Amino acid sequence: MLMNRIAIILLSTIAMVAGCHRAAIRRPSASPTDTACNYYWVLNNGTAEEERAFNSKDYFDHFARLSPELQKALSFENVSKMVTKNHTVTSVDVVKVTFPSYGASVTVRLHFKDGSTQVYNADLTKEDNVWKTLYD
Repeated sequence: MLMNRIAIILLSTIAMVAGCHRAAIRRPSASPTDTACNYYWVLNNGTAEEERAFNSKDYFDHFARLSPELQKALSFENVSKMVTKNHTVTSVDVVKVTFPSYGASVTVRLHFKDGSTQVYNADLTKEDNVWKTLYD
């Protein structure tokens, strides 16, 4: 277990130095940094079906309890446009990775075509040997 945690931290550090490349893989990963990077690339130019693959059981449980109006407001189409500034992400950098009790927390910086940046945080949990997003 300790060796797995050390390997994850080492891989996360390497990913932070290297940055995130445009995701050719549109699914969660065994690496929390890869999952976070892939998730934001899917928000930028993926589909709702691809995005759903990143969501944990916890996410779906919380989402199901929301009102229909709030579910519509938080739809893939609305959230992806808001987070990615109408799908204009040019690069994703990992800023920080921590491992709280629930799993992993990956902070990323999105860079946009207009030159601006925005920092987001992805809280992740491990399910079926891959990292998936939590509802936050």
